[in-house]
Amino acid sequence: MRIVVTGGAGFIGTNLLKRLVKNKNNVIGVFDDYSVYGKKETYGRWKEEGIWNPNSYPNLKYYDVDVTLDNQFTNPPDICYHLAAVVSIPESIEKPGYTIKNNYQGLLNVLEWSRRTTKFPIVFAGSASRYGNVYDNPYAFSKYQGEQLCKMYSELYGIPTFVCRFFNVYGPHAPTEGQYVGVIGIFSRLFKEGKPLTITGDGTQTRDFIHVEDIVDGLVRCGNSYYARDDLYTTFDFGTGTSYSLNEIAKGFGEDYPIEYIEERKGEIKHSVCDPTEAKELLDWETKNDVLDYINDTYL
Repeated sequence: MRIVVTGGAGFIGTNLLKRLVKNKNNVIGVFDDYSVYGKKETYGRWKEEGIWNPNSYPNLKYYDVDVTLDNQFTNPPDICYHLAAVVSIPESIEKPGYTIKNNYQGLLNVLEWSRRTTKFPIVFAGSASRYGNVYDNPYAFSKYQGEQLCKMYSELYGIPTFVCRFFNVYGPHAPTEGQYVGVIGIFSRLFKEGKPLTITGDGTQTRDFIHVEDIVDGLVRCGNSYYARDDLYTTFDFGTGTSYSLNEIAKGFGEDYPIEYIEERKGEIKHSVCDPTEAKELLDWETKNDVLDYINDTYL
């Protein structure tokens, strides 16, 4: 199978590639512009995971491509996993035009590539942020735009699209600092440095934390299910169905480990939990990991 992964140098992209290269028949093209992770760091992570090894896997090709620029795509794949995006809420608030342009235009170019060629299926990385107020921040708004764009191209042009709404993802290769870091990444870095864990607000806000391996399993099942499905536009929510407060997550690093509370973050939703029923029923998918077990096994 010919597969394209945009954003393949990122956190979820790296873990997806780790799964895809296990099938030696896959021919994989990775599109990324190194805007988050540099080439040296990317290749280091790939070598660590056995992904970047031309001798053992010659069918992996890397292309330094900015997907927001048109006319860069030639031969169509059998399927495209579109993960490339600006995913930081604080960065999106600081750079709204940049966020919306990148997230909208990148997806539009991939959809147009499909429309102009073979109408190959697209698995789009959505976000659980669409369940809050999508006008709270440009990132949430851009992901909501993306869903509507996929739906329109499916209904008007017959392009199969899967919208995969990720809840709070953690696991190997997640960033621990910078604009793209998540809660678990922040806590793990501070814990390793022996510093208090910082929590925005009062810590009662809840999140559904899902391991990246469970996300990857859902993405692959979406790709494999295309030929067995009649619906051209499908949405799936990927989360555990269980939420934890940030206070509970912090306590996972030690009941008496120090916590520092800081000002609440602008544009942050209070509570978030997934209903994975449809993914379980239609994809025969289920999560295998719990975030508190992960913290205990990884850091304690």
